[in-house]
Order: sequence, then structure tokens, then C-alpha cells
Amino acid sequence: MDSTLQANGRRVLIVDDEPGVRTVLRRFLEAEGYETAEAESGELAQERLKAGRFDAVLSDLSMPGAIDGIALAGIVHREFPETEVILMTGFPDIEVTIQALKEGVLDFLVKPVNRENLLAVMRRWSRERALREALKDANAVLESCVEGLLGALESLCQGELTGTAKKRAEFVIEKARKLEALAASLKKVDEKKVESATA
Repeated sequence: MDSTLQANGRRVLIVDDEPGVRTVLRRFLEAEGYETAEAESGELAQERLKAGRFDAVLSDLSMPGAIDGIALAGIVHREFPETEVILMTGFPDIEVTIQALKEGVLDFLVKPVNRENLLAVMRRWSRERALREALKDANAVLESCVEGLLGALESLCQGELTGTAKKRAEFVIEKARKLEALAASLKKVDEKKVESATA
């Protein structure tokens, strides 16, 4: 799939207290087809998130103010669960990484951010997001079909069916109920994947 198609319509909030870093990241992402907005602090990022929908937040870990990258990730995880967070840091640390993952961070990038590494992370995220959305849509279609089938068959069984015809209809209803259970299971798997991506 073309990476520009994957990025199409995806909005990314870039959060960094250095204007030069924000400019470079914005150029990288917009050249790839992402829509971007910028914030120079965690506090301003929180305001931007409340004002408009974003698919991802690309944030520096260390920023002045009360809301650093990890605190921002926690806010996003709780208040905007459909939004992914990718953190950037110049000083990778295993304890910080573990804490950030607990706050729902999707990935880490080491500063100075390399264009290829950034785009690799963004492309992977876009592919996974597109797959989750497709699976969600497929589940909705399957559930709708199964509900319609069950309703039609149950109405049929309440009519004049007898003998073999009734047994066949009951057999089909049983299979439809299994399909319904499968659709519910697929939905739970999809929800768990979404939760694990932000847990």
C-alpha cells in the first residue's frame, strides 16, 4: 500500500519546545502526506487536543512546564484513547521507557530524529491503524448480517414449518448463532488489540 495513502487524512500533533525541531518534523511528515499541527509545551498540546481530533501525538520527552512527554502520554491515554503517542528523547533510559509504555506510548525515537526512522515508525503505525479500522468495519458488517439472518430464520420457524424443514431451519439457526458468537469474539480481539496498543 502506498505510504501517502496510509497517511492521507491522518493528523499528527508535534510537541517540542524547540521551534527548529518542530519545523523539521513537520516537513518530514507533511512530505509524507500527514496533516500536522504544533505545540511548544505539554500544556498547549493538551489545549490543542481538546480543540481538535488528532490521530497521533509526536512529543519530546523532556519539556519545561508541569506536563512533560510522559505526563502528556498519560493524559492522551485517558482522555483521547484513539490517539497514539510517540515520544522522542535524546537520552534513552530503560526505566523511563517502562514508565512511558505504562502510560500508553506506542514507540520511542532517539533525538536527533532521523527521517527514515521517523517515517518507518509512522508507516508502521498507519498500517496498523488502517488494519484495525478495516477489522472494525468487517466486524460491524458481519454482526449486521448475522442479526438479519437470525431474525429471518426465527420468524420462519415460528410459521408453519414441520418435520424435516423445521429441523433444517433449526440447524441453520444454530450455525447462525455460532457465527454471531464468532463475530463477538472477533470484536473482543479487536478491542484487546486497541487496548494493548495504548496499555
